Formats: sequence, C-alpha cells, structure tokens
Amino acid sequence: MRQPQRLMVLVVLAGLGLGACGTSTNTSNANGAANDNVLAGKSAHAIVLDAAKDTPGSFRFTVTAKLAADTTGVKNVPPSTLQEFGPLGTGLTMDASGAEESPERLTVTVKLDGAATSIVDVTYDGKAYVSNDGGKTFAVSSATSQGTGIVDASPDGVKQVLTALPSVTDLGATTEDGVAVEHLSAPVGNTLVTHFLTPQTAQIAKLLTVKGGTLDVYVRRDTGQLERVIVHASFLFDLGAAFRSLSAGALSGASAPSGQVAYTLDENSQFTDYGAAVSITKPVVAAGATGSSIAAPG
Repeated sequence: MRQPQRLMVLVVLAGLGLGACGTSTNTSNANGAANDNVLAGKSAHAIVLDAAKDTPGSFRFTVTAKLAADTTGVKNVPPSTLQEFGPLGTGLTMDASGAEESPERLTVTVKLDGAATSIVDVTYDGKAYVSNDGGKTFAVSSATSQGTGIVDASPDGVKQVLTALPSVTDLGATTEDGVAVEHLSAPVGNTLVTHFLTPQTAQIAKLLTVKGGTLDVYVRRDTGQLERVIVHASFLFDLGAAFRSLSAGALSGASAPSGQVAYTLDENSQFTDYGAAVSITKPVVAAGATGSSIAAPG
C-alpha cells in the first residue's frame, strides 16, 4: 500500500495550494473607500497580482496548515488501510518556516505532525536540494520547488494561487499584525484545482470536489507587499473511485471500498522581515545521496 499512499498524498496535499476560485472576473470595494499610498487607484485584482510578483528583495515566511479528515462516509475500508493513505485517511498538521534571499535562493523547513524529523528544502541558483533528516545531510532533489509532492510551502506556492484568482473583492483597509493592510477576499471553488496538482497526479483531479470556502489576502498599504494569506476550504475526495482506479477495476460489488472522505483545510501564510539580511548557503551533497520530493511520514 506504500505506492497508493504516495499517490494519494500527492493529490490532496497539492490541495493545500487549492486557492480561491470562481467564475466572476469582477472586482469591488465593499467599503467604497479609495485605497491610499501605493495601492491608490488600483483594482482589487491588480493589488493581488502586483503583490504576488517576484521581487528582488529578501523576506521570511511561515506557513501553518491543518487538514482534518472525516471518514465516516467511507465503507469497507478498515482503519489500518486508511492509515496507509497517509493524510488522505488521517488528516495532517504542518508547520513550515523559511526565508528568501532572492527568487533564485530560498529555503523552507517543513515539520509534518507525526514525522520524527523536519524536511529541509533549499533552492540555490535554480537547483533543488532536499534533506529528510532535518538538514544534517542533503541530496540533489528532482523537485523543482520546495515541497513538491506533499505541499508547496514556498512563497511560489502561494503566489501561484494568487496569480490564478479570477475573482477578487476588496473589503477595505484594516490592521493585521500591527500593519496597515488592504483586505482582499475570493471564493474557493473547483475551477482551479488542476493548477495546483503535479503532473503525476493531475489525472485524478476529478476525484476532488471543492464544497466552498474563502481565501483572504492582506496586502501592506505602504509597500503593496504580502502580509498574510489565509485559506479556509472544505472538499471531498472520492476514496471509492480511487480504490477502483488503483485496482484497475478489480474491486467491485457490495463489499468493495466506497464513499467519500470530507476534509476541512485551514492554511495561514505570513510574510515578514522584508529587506532583512538573508543569506542562503548552497548545501553540500552527501556522497551517494539521492533525493526526490518530500515523502509522507510513516
């Protein structure tokens, strides 16, 4: 069951970057007030797009995410088998932190609930490196960005979501983390799921159904930079269909696995210390070491 676990983990945790989706392309300001400073005169959509652009400056970031799984709707799948599906069967809690020196140099440390050690991913001048032992030893990674295969906890993962938003509403000025920000919001839907799946897992995007939710973006009014991005979403995964696909149709009948797992996702990304002195060191690759993307715990 290790391979099915691997495949399913790739699918649902790509969903940590599900982002906000919708059918409208309209923007609005719920408060009717004009934006000030660098945001003055910009539409809600333009504010988000500009904030998501790569900048030459440095910054630090943190990401927390919780994926709660409700398996009461699943039949003929024992708990031990659900555990083999990793986060798809049991849920997941993740904490990540990192820093970016430039778009070509960044690092992120990911700690998954239940994992003995943290995973450290480093991108250095276009090459990716991964450590599965908390940064003690590194291997060249086949991944092209931090966390590809489990969760993209890097700023690029967040920015990819923001640049794909078709509908954004400006909820006006507020304060977040003691900083004056513009609060922008978008609905969560199914339209953009395939944007956040890896090529290996995109073929089973049809097994995910987003039920709803919101993505809230807080942009600094004085600089136009991201301060915080919060995602709350609920979605379903057709576990019965996944079993049928993985078994090539061999599992069928009344005793076959069936039903859907209901998930609630809460993710919070914060961006701080813009312009701080950040220096990313190129990892030393251990002799004979091989690496790919982040593996599931267990």
